[in-house]
Amino acid sequence: MKLLNTASYKNGALLSSGLGIMLIVLSLLGGKIELFLLLNEDLGIAADYFFHYLTYLGDGIIWVPLAVFIFIYKKQLFPLLLATIIFSTLIVQGSKQFVFPNEARPAATITNLTQIHTVEGVELHHSNSFPSGHNTTAFSVYLILSYV
Repeated sequence: MKLLNTASYKNGALLSSGLGIMLIVLSLLGGKIELFLLLNEDLGIAADYFFHYLTYLGDGIIWVPLAVFIFIYKKQLFPLLLATIIFSTLIVQGSKQFVFPNEARPAATITNLTQIHTVEGVELHHSNSFPSGHNTTAFSVYLILSYV
């Protein structure tokens, strides 16, 4: 097994922790709606185009090419991949259905929808916002890729 570059690991962990703490503090001080509106700024047509397609990487379809790659080149990781897919799906969907049913999304709680920057072709959902399936998928894929 390769030794990890501990300096890079520590820097990445510190940066991630710092950003996470900053977002939590901003959310607590300003509120979820205000933080959403801050992050929802109009960054222009190029950003709209980019994020319109980037959002699909959080869908479950991203597992298909990763599963094919691992099955061909890293068969020993395939059980970990399957366990990651199964457990992340069970945790997210179980939480959405039983722990946080119909948790409102910003589009359902913001009364003036003109404040929300929308992207053509992207549907605004109104419920089941937490936990985020896209974030869970992104972190799960990153976990698997860290082993590759």
